[in-house]
Amino acid sequence: MKRSLQWYGCLLCSTLMLLTGGNSLAQTMDLKDLPLSVRTNIPPNLIVTMDDSGSMAWGFMPDVRFAGWREVYYRSSHYNKMYYDPSVTYATPNKSTGEPLNDANFTDAIHGYFYAGASQIRTNLSTDFTAIFDHYYNDSTPDILGAEEAGLGCATGPGDPCDPQPAYFYNFDGSNNNCTGTADDKLDDVDCYDKVVITDAGQYNLGACGTGVPGLVNINCRTMTQEQTN
Repeated sequence: MKRSLQWYGCLLCSTLMLLTGGNSLAQTMDLKDLPLSVRTNIPPNLIVTMDDSGSMAWGFMPDVRFAGWREVYYRSSHYNKMYYDPSVTYATPNKSTGEPLNDANFTDAIHGYFYAGASQIRTNLSTDFTAIFDHYYNDSTPDILGAEEAGLGCATGPGDPCDPQPAYFYNFDGSNNNCTGTADDKLDDVDCYDKVVITDAGQYNLGACGTGVPGLVNINCRTMTQEQTN
């Protein structure tokens, strides 16, 4: 009887050891998270780059739009995607702390806010706005399309493209009189564009647009103050 109990005891110990060993093996098993048909890891196919080439300072986009710099449609976001787009609400850039900067001052706007002080240009947008060809030219100053461009064929009379004047943009309207032809024809047809001066009270002739927008607004539902801030 004693020998029988010893035999059963050894059998029980052996069984427990097998079970313990099996659990240990299961806990350390390295299960693959890739299909068995995949023999090697797939390298990432996403690359983040930053382009700091000279073209990043151009005041026009796409590149072919440079040829129209003398024309009124260069001053429209329909033709030049770098130009002010009244349908967009622009957010101020952030400080290094992540906090947003204050809104620009319409009568004392700083071109090149993050540039060194000597390269910054202050402009009264209510009187001296001009379009830009290059934001950071080879002498570290912007190539502003002002009166100095008269010698290169850009009109500088009152209200002309290279005349410093109150800030403005051109709206594209394909239904204008004499605006005909294909979409490509209309793109660079001056008859398809209407000038809008931001400080012109006549364009703010619509009733309040939506909740919380007081006073008279323009077609973009902005008051004159809001448009100037934008």
